[in-house]
Amino acid sequence: MIRYLMKNSFKLMIRSSLNIFLFIAGPLVVMLVLSSAFSTLLQKYSDTAQEFSVGYSMDETYDKAFVEAVKNVAAGEGITLLEFQKGDPKKIIENNDLAGFIAFEDGKYVIYQSKDHPAEGKKVEYLIYTFSEENLKAADGGTEDPELTVEQRKYKTTIDSTDYYGIIEVVYFGMCAIICAAAIINNEKKNKIDKRFAVSGISTFKMYLTKLIPTAFAVCVCLTITMILSVVLIGVHWGSYPLSALIIYLSAFAATAFGLMVYYITSSMVVTVIIVFTSVWFMGFFGGSFEVYMYSAHQEILKNISPIYHVNRALVELSCEGKSDYIGSAVIFMTAITVVCSLVSIFAGHLRRRGRA
Repeated sequence: MIRYLMKNSFKLMIRSSLNIFLFIAGPLVVMLVLSSAFSTLLQKYSDTAQEFSVGYSMDETYDKAFVEAVKNVAAGEGITLLEFQKGDPKKIIENNDLAGFIAFEDGKYVIYQSKDHPAEGKKVEYLIYTFSEENLKAADGGTEDPELTVEQRKYKTTIDSTDYYGIIEVVYFGMCAIICAAAIINNEKKNKIDKRFAVSGISTFKMYLTKLIPTAFAVCVCLTITMILSVVLIGVHWGSYPLSALIIYLSAFAATAFGLMVYYITSSMVVTVIIVFTSVWFMGFFGGSFEVYMYSAHQEILKNISPIYHVNRALVELSCEGKSDYIGSAVIFMTAITVVCSLVSIFAGHLRRRGRA
C-alpha cells in the first residue's frame, strides 16, 4: 500500500504544470536573463588579478611610516600607490585613470572609489581595512616591529556568467522543493488519507516517506532535465557530471526534508511556503545566489553558515577547476539537514497523531 501511495504521489507531481514550470522552465529563463545581464560585470570582476594604480595624499600630521608600510603591502598585492598633492579626489581619479584615491589626513583615511573600477576599489578597501586592524592589534600587543600581513580571500579561477548563473539557479530553484509536495499534501487532505492510515496503524515514519521520497525524486527528475537542457541550449559547463548530479540530488532531498519539517510543525502549506522561501532567500543572499560569492562583501562566517554557499561553491569550482575543497562540506551539510529535519518531522507527526500537537 505504501509503495502504491508513493507511485501515485509521484504521478501527481509529474503531471503538475506548476512543478514542470518551476523546476524546468523557471531556472532556464532566469539563468538566461541573469547570465546576459551580468556578463559584463562578471568580466570586470575577472580582471581584478591585474595590476592597477591608486592615488593618495597625506597631510603633515599623518604617520609617514604607516603610509610607507601600506605602500609596501599594496605593492605585494599588485597595487601601486602614487602620491599626489591635496585636491579633488574625483578629478585626480579621472585625470590619471586611477582605480581609487586614499586621503590620509587628520589621523584617519578616506577611500574614494572609481565608478569604472568597482572591483579594484573593493580590493583596496579590504586591504587597507585589514592592514589597519593588524596594525592596531600589533600596537596593543606592544610589538616594536610587528609583521603586518594582509590575508587575501582566495578563490578559484573565475567563471563566466553563463556557467555561474546556470549552476546557481538550478540550486536555488531546487531548494524550493516543498512546492512540489503541494499536490501530495492537497490530495491527502482532500481524501483524508492521514486519518485513514492512522486508523490502519501504519507508522508515522512510513507516512513521512510517502511524502519525502516521491517529492525529492520528482524534483531530482525535473532538475536533471534542466541540467541537460542548460548544457544543450545555453552551453553551461557542469564539470564532473556524476559529482555535480550527486550534490544536486542531495540538495533536493535536504530541501524537501526542510520543507516537510516546517509543514509538519505548522500544518499550513501557506505558512510553510512563506517560511521556506524566506529562509532560502536569506541563504541565497549570503551564499552567492544573487551576488557572485567571489566578490561579495559579506563576512566569511556568514557565507559559511549558509548551506547554499557550500553547494554553490562546490559546483562552481567543479565547473571551472574540475575539483573543489567544498564537496565534502556540501555533502555533509545536505545530509545533516535531511537527517535532522526528517527526525523532527517524524517526531512532530507522531505527536500530532497522538493529539499532542
